[in-house]
Amino acid sequence: MFDIMQAGTSAHLAILINILVTGQIIKRFLIVRCPSGEGLPFQSYGDIPEIVRDPGMDAEFEVLAANVEPTYRLVLD
Repeated sequence: MFDIMQAGTSAHLAILINILVTGQIIKRFLIVRCPSGEGLPFQSYGDIPEIVRDPGMDAEFEVLAANVEPTYRLVLD
């Protein structure tokens, strides 16, 4: 996104992303990366439990900050 928006700095990128989210052009959500490589989507940090089940390995694992990735999706409505 940084390169596409030609933001110049991460502060400018944050401003641009905020404008797109506020304008409902993109939607922010969080992906918890499982050990199997699969990702589980959540709406907010408060929605993420401390332990989740990895569907690829059928095993539970503890969610760490390193496993959580913010991501964005284009709003198609």
